[in-house]
Amino acid sequence: MIIKLLIWIFCVELILFCLVRILRSFFPWLIITKDKAPIIPEEKIAKHAKQSFHPVLGWLHRPNAQWHNTTSDGAVTYRIDSRGRRNNPGFENAPMPVAVYGDSYAFCRLVPDDCTWPHFMSKYLHCHVGNYGVGNYGFDQALIRYENDPPTEARIVIMAVVPETIVRIQSYWKHYFEYGNLLAFKPRFTINDNELTFHSSIISDPQDYVTYRQHIKHIQNLDGFYCKKFTKDIIGFPSMLCLLRKPGRHMGIIRSLIFWLAIGKPDIAKRNALKVILRENAKWVQRLYNDNDSCLLLESLIQRFANSCKKNKAIPALIVLPQPGDVNRQGPENHEHFFLNMKKHLHVFDFTNIFKQNKKKVSLYVEGPIGPHTSREANDLIAKRLTEFSCIMKNPV
Repeated sequence: MIIKLLIWIFCVELILFCLVRILRSFFPWLIITKDKAPIIPEEKIAKHAKQSFHPVLGWLHRPNAQWHNTTSDGAVTYRIDSRGRRNNPGFENAPMPVAVYGDSYAFCRLVPDDCTWPHFMSKYLHCHVGNYGVGNYGFDQALIRYENDPPTEARIVIMAVVPETIVRIQSYWKHYFEYGNLLAFKPRFTINDNELTFHSSIISDPQDYVTYRQHIKHIQNLDGFYCKKFTKDIIGFPSMLCLLRKPGRHMGIIRSLIFWLAIGKPDIAKRNALKVILRENAKWVQRLYNDNDSCLLLESLIQRFANSCKKNKAIPALIVLPQPGDVNRQGPENHEHFFLNMKKHLHVFDFTNIFKQNKKKVSLYVEGPIGPHTSREANDLIAKRLTEFSCIMKNPV
């Protein structure tokens, strides 16, 4: 009986071993031990170096670049102007009294250049609202970008981020939170003796990607998620125990991938598996807004942003743009209380409750390969609310 049990366990382990390695080639969020410090393919490094590598910020759009995405509404083209801003059709040569910094919800991924909320604001305000948003930026990277090259003509500077920014500011290598995002090394800040301490990215030259493992202990110690998240999601030996330890995550991903790949629909397979990750990430976000150290770090960055704007004689404003996971739950979110308290430092506009009260929540987002982003309708709503109800937006020119 014991021998039969051991044979059965061995067979199950072998099947799981093979299954995880097959599926992870399609969906890298299934991680194994070697993912702690994987070799980064040279062709990926070369492509990244050519298209978006930045020695200080980690990554940044190249001036005059353009690229494409496929969305649930069709193909979309993004264009970057000569100053590194997102193209703003019809306002290229207009005065720019308002500048927007932030992440992909500031950049407005998954909609055309003429459907972003900074573009709609440009139409309502009759001036150029410059869009300096960059996909997957944390508040820290957007802050550094503004401080390194502040647009002197901007009288109002908006920082627009998703609530998940409290996660992003604690990442040093985003692979340890966004598994498989191997090229996303970034700078970060920490709090020491109630003061912000800056840590530059370990990658200052594309060649550093080849030798980064020489500094792996430093990277793991400085990243906020290596120990408390990444190592706990590794599917090692015995695989059965690893799957049982986090069945909602692991089995949810595996079920979605097996079913949809089996019937020949890889796009749906990846999208449904990604939903499991996004739900998990949303829980992490709200958990960190209950953590004093995490909140102190974000508040310190917000205060520094406000001070930097005032130093440049600009009015600072913070816009919070929720992701679907932030609006699909009932009741107030932890981040809403935090950002309400940030009004002591600067103007704050949190769209979480506005999105929750919208009767057509589905129309607020467009689906894409890296998750949903605000739709044309949502971006128009954001622009109208900002220009109609914000006293600082009344006369920006």
